[in-house]
Amino acid sequence: MLRNRLIQLQQVSIQNILWIC
Repeated sequence: MLRNRLIQLQQVSIQNILWIC
């Protein structure tokens, strides 16, 4: 459960970085 949450957060953060760029 925690692992999935961390993976989701990482994916979202990566998407945000891509959006900012």
